[in-house]
Amino acid sequence: MTRTRKLRKQIQTVGPRWYDDKCINYKQCMKRTLRTLRKVKNGDCEEEAKLNYLRAKRSYDNLVKAKKYRFTSILHTKISNSNNAKEFYAALSYFRPRRKGDIRTIL
Repeated sequence: MTRTRKLRKQIQTVGPRWYDDKCINYKQCMKRTLRTLRKVKNGDCEEEAKLNYLRAKRSYDNLVKAKKYRFTSILHTKISNSNNAKEFYAALSYFRPRRKGDIRTIL
């Protein structure tokens, strides 16, 4: 999956190009709700915390699936419609892991 490294108050992401800051924020929100769920001990608050965690997890999973599907379908079309080797390998380069400081644009 995607790994993150902390570098001087900045998180550097190493992973697929479609996994951007929005995905990272949703994942952090999901982890935060999981921590609150684990801390809660009593009955009523536990159910509410459990529902919050399930909502956050569902929204994160849906976001990741949608982004992954969108980018792979666009790139498969780009690969199949490429006219020369340069276009083909440019389309393939989007499948490679990325670093946060990359200047290349996504589309």
